[in-house]
Amino acid sequence: MKTEIAMGEYSNQIDFAEAVKEIKYHGFSTFTAGAINKTVLEDFNGDASRYPDARRVMILLTDGNSSDRERLPSSVDYMRSQNVTAFAVGVEGHDMEELLLIAGSRERVFTVQNFDQLQGIVDRIQNGVQLLEGNSNAYSTNGLTQCQAGISSRMSEVSRCVHCRF
Repeated sequence: MKTEIAMGEYSNQIDFAEAVKEIKYHGFSTFTAGAINKTVLEDFNGDASRYPDARRVMILLTDGNSSDRERLPSSVDYMRSQNVTAFAVGVEGHDMEELLLIAGSRERVFTVQNFDQLQGIVDRIQNGVQLLEGNSNAYSTNGLTQCQAGISSRMSEVSRCVHCRF
């Protein structure tokens, strides 16, 4: 498992978008539990964590059933024990039961039929994150820091809908 873009690697949206375009879809199995563990351990708690006191929000995007499904409940428990709130986004071949387990709430589960529809849900996800911050204003983050914590695999055209604030 490889982090394609490390947290804090880019400081502007143009460079970030270019880096996202370079990510190649690997077509491997979907190791959702492993991705959750890696993100929490390395990105939220590791040396890459530049904001240890910031609210921790993970947006997990999946297009299939987890290949390590038996590890998913313990990975979700670990994520929650580290005060990480998850949003789960399922694309076409998703497993709703897994999405609900990861997000912990139907309000934090989003589904689309294909990758082209992802742009249509970005604002809804962003609003959900801002509500966690205690703010519903799309142009303010209530003084809290929003940052990306690594992106893996398929995002190419989706990069245009990523909102970076610096």
